[in-house]
Amino acid sequence: MYRFSALINKEWLEAIRDKRALFLTCFMGLMGPGLFILIFTLLQNEISSNENTSVNIINLHYPALENHLTQQGFEHDSDAPISIEFPTDMTSALSQAKKITVVIKGNLANQN
Repeated sequence: MYRFSALINKEWLEAIRDKRALFLTCFMGLMGPGLFILIFTLLQNEISSNENTSVNIINLHYPALENHLTQQGFEHDSDAPISIEFPTDMTSALSQAKKITVVIKGNLANQN
């Protein structure tokens, strides 16, 4: 036990004498949480921006659904990297209460 306390005292004295190590220890202890809060705030603002997302909507013949997508922040653009494709027989499938498959394709290489 004596050797362990002597080792702790020696390391403590060296840490106090080394100003760079003491500065880094205090800097990370005091400024680290602030830096994390700043980074997370910037990321949240980037993710939750109110810009509309351009999508290519294919085979949609329902104005109510198109208006809903517009209200949710999607705007129709035929050159968009993201496309939402509805089936051509969507009207008959919905009238017979069958399930439909909506295909969403996108190039997510540019994630601004």
